[in-house]
Amino acid sequence: MGRKKVIKIVSIVLVLVLLIGGGYRYYRSKTTMATQNPIDFTEVKVTKGSIKKSVSDSSVVESEKRQQLKFHKAGTIEKVYVEEGQQVNKGDIILILESGSENTNLELSKKNLEIEEKNLKDLQSDLNKIKIYAENDGIITLNDVKEGQRVQENGIVGTITDKDNMEVIAPFNLKAVENIQVGQKASVLLTDTFETIEGYVKKVSESSVALEGGGFAYSVTIEINNKGGLSPGMPTQVTVHTDSRDYQASENVAVSEKEGEDIRAQISGKIQALYVEDGDHVEKGELIALIDDTDLIDEIENQKIKVEQKQLDINDKIENLEDVAITSPITGRIISLDVANGDNVDMNDPVCVVADTEDLKVVLSIDELDVFKITKGQEAIITTEVFPELEYKGSVEKIAMEGKSENGVSTFDVTIALSDVENLKLGMSVDVEVIIAEKENVLILPVEAVRKRGKQSVVITSIGNTMEETMKNMKENSKTIEIGLSTANYVEIVSGLSEGDTVYYSKAISKNQSNNMRMPGMGMGISRPSRNSGRRN
Repeated sequence: MGRKKVIKIVSIVLVLVLLIGGGYRYYRSKTTMATQNPIDFTEVKVTKGSIKKSVSDSSVVESEKRQQLKFHKAGTIEKVYVEEGQQVNKGDIILILESGSENTNLELSKKNLEIEEKNLKDLQSDLNKIKIYAENDGIITLNDVKEGQRVQENGIVGTITDKDNMEVIAPFNLKAVENIQVGQKASVLLTDTFETIEGYVKKVSESSVALEGGGFAYSVTIEINNKGGLSPGMPTQVTVHTDSRDYQASENVAVSEKEGEDIRAQISGKIQALYVEDGDHVEKGELIALIDDTDLIDEIENQKIKVEQKQLDINDKIENLEDVAITSPITGRIISLDVANGDNVDMNDPVCVVADTEDLKVVLSIDELDVFKITKGQEAIITTEVFPELEYKGSVEKIAMEGKSENGVSTFDVTIALSDVENLKLGMSVDVEVIIAEKENVLILPVEAVRKRGKQSVVITSIGNTMEETMKNMKENSKTIEIGLSTANYVEIVSGLSEGDTVYYSKAISKNQSNNMRMPGMGMGISRPSRNSGRRN
């Protein structure tokens, strides 16, 4: 019995030792976990800003209309009518092969067409000349004209005299004139009353005049305002003020009225309407008279017929030269020219490339995962390293119905029509961003700050000093929110948070959540949160 009792006591002691050892190890494990694998939390404020979702790709600038022309028969080039970079219209002759005298007749017809087109342009410009305007302020004196009366081109309709201002034409020596300029200030002393009137230099004569006392001088015209006390013939002494010094006129001179300025008709025709009467005060730009345009319109219509006839004549000649003439199939610019006068050519040899350099496009290859986000009419922003400071605008014009597969990946062509093409050239490399959705002045958070809990979106609004406290706060203080537009970096907050609210997030937790991993166990250590300004990338 004594031996059994000893064995029993020893067994109890061993069990106690194992329990104590296991408990110690469990305690050590929990204590160690409190200092291992600390999780960094980032503190971020809900801010207002812009959020943009887009699809991007790189490509080159192309023309909506581009055609390469080739010879349809062999021969020798008689004449090339264009040069590289030249603008051409649809139907314009690019070149002609040698064929005989028909080409000379075509050249003559083209010259005749140019003459008739110029005559038409001149007549059309005359439509802008049927209105006669006052060219300055003043009192108008009509030149015995009335409505229904015919005036000739350059004929005088009336004269406008400026009664509000007068002139003093004073002589100055050569040294003074070399320093006097139009617009400089001048002082005019009335020698009878010793009153000084300020004026300015209106004109400096380039030719000299003889002085009464002998010698020569140059006339300088000074304009002064007539406030009512001036009259022609009043004696004056004139001084012009320059930057370097003042110059006094060589002789005293009298005040005179300003010379009237004639109003002339720019085209011939009957006066349809007069809008002023003799002696009226008119202002610069005021309508004085209107010339009847009936005859002019008839001339224009007749001239249009002449132009059409000349064009028909050329078309007939081109048809006769169809085998030897090459014409442009589109309106555009010659972007490359491969031939010259006298060249011997074979059938299908390249002639030139004609392209519309105003109607430009960019074709993107969009991944099949993104193409369904794109719709016609969406805005596109185009940039190029050639002009990094510029942004060009465009829009989605066409989306391919069929994709192209390469290495197991399908892409679809998306055509962007450019609305702004200044400085862009065909073949230039560009980066294109198609705007899928864009919002301004909305609440945003970094995308890492929002977690998914089932179908709900939640954020952490409070954490603790230990993992136990944090897990408790995450459960009790997690807030369900509604999100809107989301990008790779940011998410729009529709409801549930306000501007300035604080949110905490851990990239480690987000990663664990995204990998469907369970959160770390209770008792793990936690580091203090760092701050995030919320600045968008």
